[in-house]
Amino acid sequence: MIKVRIKFKRGEELRFLSHLDQHRMFTRALRRADLPISFSHGFNPHPIISFANALSVGMTSDSEYVDIGLDLDSDEEINLKQLHKTLQSVLPKGIKISKVEILPEGAKSLTRIIEYADYDITCTDLHVTDIDSFNDQLNDFVNQEVIEIESVNKKGKKKVRNIRPAFETIEAIKQQKDVILFHIRMIPVENSLLSPEKVILTFLGQINYYGNKLNITSHRKDLVINEDL
Repeated sequence: MIKVRIKFKRGEELRFLSHLDQHRMFTRALRRADLPISFSHGFNPHPIISFANALSVGMTSDSEYVDIGLDLDSDEEINLKQLHKTLQSVLPKGIKISKVEILPEGAKSLTRIIEYADYDITCTDLHVTDIDSFNDQLNDFVNQEVIEIESVNKKGKKKVRNIRPAFETIEAIKQQKDVILFHIRMIPVENSLLSPEKVILTFLGQINYYGNKLNITSHRKDLVINEDL
């Protein structure tokens, strides 16, 4: 088996695709491209396909990664340019492949090598009269050492967690009346990225913002991986 790493973009057409549906979409595309997919061993074999990080439903992205196992003995048996062209031809509109490469033997899994991710979060119906004062409040939020949120698991048990290690920087820019664009850099904690929207909503809760119901759209600008991690 060899492993191929694919970098791709996900556009507006597939904004509401779930992570499971995205997995199925790539599996179907590989079959339509007549590529020799590798399967796991065991009682219930499944295609060897793994993504760097699950993209939330409703989010678009310029930088996604997926590793795919192919049932080939040598990388000499594959033409990357042809693979790129063939796979792109069978993927739906909204997926744009930007890079294809063969992984060396022993390469780390994608979830272990995420360094950070940059997002644009656009909030409409967010009434801010003074953007400078708003950014001062945002800086106070970022400068806290501990920011706790409470969640409830499937069994109904409450859990408190500190989300401050999950992000590095946040900046707010007023685009137009009642439209604020947040730039936020998220850092993986235990090989997982927290939802950036959750950070923004936590901040708004801390400053006691009780305006209109927000309309939030999110875009992942960059997902940076680093093999040295």
